[in-house]
Amino acid sequence: MPVSYLISLDERSSDRTGGGDQAAIRLINRLLAEGVPVQWAQEEILAGERSYPAGTFFLSLPFKIESKIPCDVIVLWLEQQARREGLLCIQKTAEQLSTRSIALVPPRIALFYDHTTYDNALMHSLAFRGMGFEAALVNAEDLLQDDDDPDSILARSNVFVMPGGSMHFSSFASEEEALQGLENIRRFIYKGGGYIGVCAGATEALMGNPHPDLNIVDASYRADWFEPRDAIAGDWEWRSLIGPLYLEIADPSHPIMFGYSQGSPSLSSGPLVRMDYFGGPSIFETGDSVAVLARYKAPIDQRPSDRVKDIWGSAAIISSRFGSGRVVLFGPHPEWSGSCHRMYAQALYYAASQPRRSVLASYSRSPPATISRERILAIAQTAESALPILESCKRMCSAIVSLGAGDRSDPLGLWYDRTMLTYSEALCNQMREIAICCLELEQQYSRLSAFKSLLGGNAQAVEWIDQVQMATDQFFDYAESLSSGYQEASDMNGPVSGFSELLSAIEDMEKKIREVDMPCAVNYAELFHRYRGLNALLLANQTEDCREARDELYLIISSSDPPGPLYECMITLRQTLDLMQYSVGAHLINLLNRADHARDVFSLYDCALKNLLAGG
Repeated sequence: MPVSYLISLDERSSDRTGGGDQAAIRLINRLLAEGVPVQWAQEEILAGERSYPAGTFFLSLPFKIESKIPCDVIVLWLEQQARREGLLCIQKTAEQLSTRSIALVPPRIALFYDHTTYDNALMHSLAFRGMGFEAALVNAEDLLQDDDDPDSILARSNVFVMPGGSMHFSSFASEEEALQGLENIRRFIYKGGGYIGVCAGATEALMGNPHPDLNIVDASYRADWFEPRDAIAGDWEWRSLIGPLYLEIADPSHPIMFGYSQGSPSLSSGPLVRMDYFGGPSIFETGDSVAVLARYKAPIDQRPSDRVKDIWGSAAIISSRFGSGRVVLFGPHPEWSGSCHRMYAQALYYAASQPRRSVLASYSRSPPATISRERILAIAQTAESALPILESCKRMCSAIVSLGAGDRSDPLGLWYDRTMLTYSEALCNQMREIAICCLELEQQYSRLSAFKSLLGGNAQAVEWIDQVQMATDQFFDYAESLSSGYQEASDMNGPVSGFSELLSAIEDMEKKIREVDMPCAVNYAELFHRYRGLNALLLANQTEDCREARDELYLIISSSDPPGPLYECMITLRQTLDLMQYSVGAHLINLLNRADHARDVFSLYDCALKNLLAGG
């Protein structure tokens, strides 16, 4: 008798915070990684006396996968993981399912990650990792290779994600290279690749963009918001909207918006959705090929100026086609909000239409190398030594933020200080996790070796164990070489050739924050607060002397030639942010992606081996 398992994200998890959505999406991505055929219902499913909404995922038994793990073991693992995560969203039915659905293609994400993305690319990587998506970091250098090269990043990806930031295509070394990179992305999309743009990444895709970028979506945006009327007075009015605001779902029937509607059981999923906004495009003049999925509805606690009130009712999220590829654009930031991670996952599933081979599952050794105690200690001890230094970096970054010169609503205010704090917190968390990972993966490896001696006569069991041990070995192999798989042209200190060398980079970073960044930030903050005081005094006392004093101080602070305190502070903090992003952060992201892969493979294959030992 055929049996189906339904995974409905509209069934609430035990925590009711959206974490259940992420856990369920991780399970779906694990199934996809093993080649399990997962269907995505595009309309309501009727199963017996129950109905499941459009957007429900399901798998029907029997099926066969390349690893030869029996389908009943797959669903046994699925049920165990659901209980462990406290999920209520997985249901079993013997009913014959009949519905319009599509077969999910595993998203292979190329995530743009460089100095123009600030902390946006970091938040994307954290969101993707939390949901179990496979993402490779790319920069301008990688985009000079088109997808005709089978080893290029674009050839191994089916979704290109451009996060927020500023003028991403200024990262290319020349105008000729920029044109080549843009054309490679356009060809990638036209031939069937997906494109997801967020904030600046959305603006760069619009045909109504005054800059010559991708030009793949028939729509325009309000560029005049970004032109200050009076830079000295701080009249950058679009910044008054920065922060969370409300979106109204315009098309709840679109696959990206499944679960976000009037009837949603979660207050965070409709009909008004809260999403973080950082000056992204208000999209208008959309052509016939553009579907509007959500509109800007209302502020939450901001008091926007008259000049930007016309954002309300304009498009915030749209989708379109470019050739055979699907394009999804977000004006605000779905990666920052946990309640919108389901929406982002659905956008990735929607955009990924062409199967691509996994980057993480391509092993360089067969059989796996021995994971010795020395290999483990070399990484674990480096991680333990790095942690107190990273904690010191985090404390100093927090102190710089506390100086209060990072007001996003003022043209003299910095945001690099908050970005550095975000990165320093992430680096601490990631390094701490790596220290734990080493011991955890060692235990898994040892346990599998014991299994191999027990089941040595079973060729299938040995093959499964080798698969897990190769995934574990890949974690250590990457740590020992830090061969990132993407060009490090933006790494200001040159490539780091092994995990132990990260310690030196981290020590240099801590020294620079302490001896250069902190004194520079203190000097700048003192002048910044004097400027704000004069500006406030001018509002209360409109005298020419007061205006001249304010304007004179503004010019002193903001001078670019010679560099004034603002530019000096921006330059030094920017250099430190590059160290955080390239010399350390990118390696930790890549390493933890491999750790996640090893854990996921172990979780499923361990279930299969136990079943085999039990005589299943």
